Amino acid sequence: MDDNPLTEAIQYFLRHLEREAEIVKQKQAVHQPEEVIDFEIIERFFRTLKMQNIFIFVVGINGKPESSSLPKLIFSLSRVVRIYYSLSLDTNQAGFLRVKLNEDETMVLIERLHGYRPTPEIIYTSKYPCHIIRFITRWMLRRIDWNKTKLQHLEIYKQYVEARAEAIRLKKEQEMQSISEEPPLRLKDVLKKVNKERRNRKTKGKKP
Repeated sequence: MDDNPLTEAIQYFLRHLEREAEIVKQKQAVHQPEEVIDFEIIERFFRTLKMQNIFIFVVGINGKPESSSLPKLIFSLSRVVRIYYSLSLDTNQAGFLRVKLNEDETMVLIERLHGYRPTPEIIYTSKYPCHIIRFITRWMLRRIDWNKTKLQHLEIYKQYVEARAEAIRLKKEQEMQSISEEPPLRLKDVLKKVNKERRNRKTKGKKP
């Protein structure tokens, strides 16, 4: 009598069981809740910028282009950030970008609102805060007034330079430490190897 439990009937059952388990797994993956977005990363980014004397070109109150500092253009409240690009008193010309989470908080939206009773226009979306920050960075770089924005005078840039210099210094210290921790006989071993090779060459060079 064959005691093997893997009969054709059992194998048939297991094949179908395997297929059904895969279907259930795929359905569970589809309905799995989205990863929570850390919107605080974006808010902290804008809070830091709001404290810096960075100037960008906007449409001023008189409707003409002018340069204004970020502290006057960035407003953050209840997990919604506004960046004004037009301060015109003409409500049809006023406008700003709005950064916020969508209704189920699975995506960050960058919307453009312009004019009287504006309708939000979605210009960029991502579930990754780093992508949102990259978009805003590029948007600002095209508008920076370099006559008023002095990089070396920005407090946050001074901290950045100091942190970078410290990182380089620590890296060099680690490299020097790793060199000093090399086995003390390493050079001696190399010399032994060189002398051995010399003796071998001399031995081969001797005539029998």
